[in-house]
Amino acid sequence: MDDDLEICNDITDPQYQHPPHPMRSNILSGGPGYLVSHPSLGGIVISTPSSIDLQHLNLPRTHDTNLTSFSKSEEDDLAQRMLLLGGHWYPSWATYARHQERLANSTVYDFHMPPDVYVGYPSSGGVWVARYVPDRDHFRHGQKFSLPQRPPEWNRVMHRVLTMDEKCEALKAFGATFYPRIEDCVDLPKSVEEGREEFQRYEKSLEDMDDGDYQKRWFMRFHGLDRDEDVESRATESGTRWGCVMC
Repeated sequence: MDDDLEICNDITDPQYQHPPHPMRSNILSGGPGYLVSHPSLGGIVISTPSSIDLQHLNLPRTHDTNLTSFSKSEEDDLAQRMLLLGGHWYPSWATYARHQERLANSTVYDFHMPPDVYVGYPSSGGVWVARYVPDRDHFRHGQKFSLPQRPPEWNRVMHRVLTMDEKCEALKAFGATFYPRIEDCVDLPKSVEEGREEFQRYEKSLEDMDDGDYQKRWFMRFHGLDRDEDVESRATESGTRWGCVMC
């Protein structure tokens, strides 16, 4: 299991719970490093930031952050900036945790949930964006995924970068896409509203993964054991940035 996305298989384990109120993270309290914001439109924005990301967000790197220290407008601003660093909007912690627990137990998701997004902002301007399927296992099936899998050496490299510019160089080496202007970047929500819209594109496919029969059909299809039945992503139409259709 990767160091930066350690999910306990036992959902009752305290490390697997929402950061305890009134804290917005469990980065330094024994948890796996979640950062959570609560925008005024509802839901939550979740990320697992690095120290460099925390610095970019103007959050402390040496202690967890108290929710009550932010005004409503500051909370909305943080949520938007987290989205611009690769965070995702979810309607609730329970929704996020349920699907992450399945990922941790090697359930294949591929296009059924939002991709993992990693972002860097070089001092020279522009933005680097890398997008990977959320699945960490099944490397032998990499050619079947709708997006690349995160490289095995990712943690070894990213745990050693010290500045945002170094992070950008690492993202570039891993094949990230560069956009000269953030306005040109189609891979990042520009507002919390867009973040919620992104989730809604995956909402039906995530509901499908709550269906045991669908999970079995998808498992068979992914592993090539049932070639007569198509499994379609309901998150989007084929060819868009939000997912794919397997036929």
